[in-house]
Amino acid sequence: MGTLSMQQKFVLMLSSGQRPRYRDDIIRVMALPTGGRTQFRYRKQHVPDGLCRELSNNSLRECNALVAYLDASNRGTPPDIVPCRFCQILDSEAEGEFVVIRFEVGDFAVVDQGVDVRPAVTALLPDGTSVPYWEDGKLGGHFVGALKDCPGGCRSDRDRGAWQAVVGILAGRPDFRDCPFFYNLRSVVQEDAKTKTSVPFRKGKYALEPDKIYWADVAHYTASAVAAEEGGTWGRLQVSLQGNGV
Repeated sequence: MGTLSMQQKFVLMLSSGQRPRYRDDIIRVMALPTGGRTQFRYRKQHVPDGLCRELSNNSLRECNALVAYLDASNRGTPPDIVPCRFCQILDSEAEGEFVVIRFEVGDFAVVDQGVDVRPAVTALLPDGTSVPYWEDGKLGGHFVGALKDCPGGCRSDRDRGAWQAVVGILAGRPDFRDCPFFYNLRSVVQEDAKTKTSVPFRKGKYALEPDKIYWADVAHYTASAVAAEEGGTWGRLQVSLQGNGV
């Protein structure tokens, strides 16, 4: 298979539950409002050589990408891939032995019923690239890949039901059993004695003024059995924020 042009590349970024920080990266990606920004960091050994050079040179900015959770909890089977959210790469760079990818999140990733994502992804990888696999008790393969296209059967949806569908799948995986809840920031509102004003979200940030009171509107999902029994699995809450000039 030949080298893919930048226009053809669709970057897959995987994060597993092998360490709490990797698991929390997935939680944060699902928590951000549309247009929110964050970054992933990968050891160069987990990125194909050619793709590593492109990321080091910041050659993939504005490329579309997909963040997915890698369920490697069962060492007896190939790790499963759970698409989470579509995004766009903002920039990337090399930092010592790591590659850093900064990106902006978009719609949630919904997989059609009956679609097995792992073989769909494998079919779109260039030669010399492989998704993670178990070998002698260790994970081999690559955690970042340049696909020819978005995997078939995986579609984008920004509806709140799509978010619920994705976190519902994640909550059932062993890596997230100890996760208290999932959440997603819906909006931020400034409140005074007479009015409530929505705070604009620009370039991945809410600009908060000093000495102002704000409310964050958050959707949440609790995976615990107690919450399910009490009928409080899904919900919304408001959190008060004190402006500090951010």
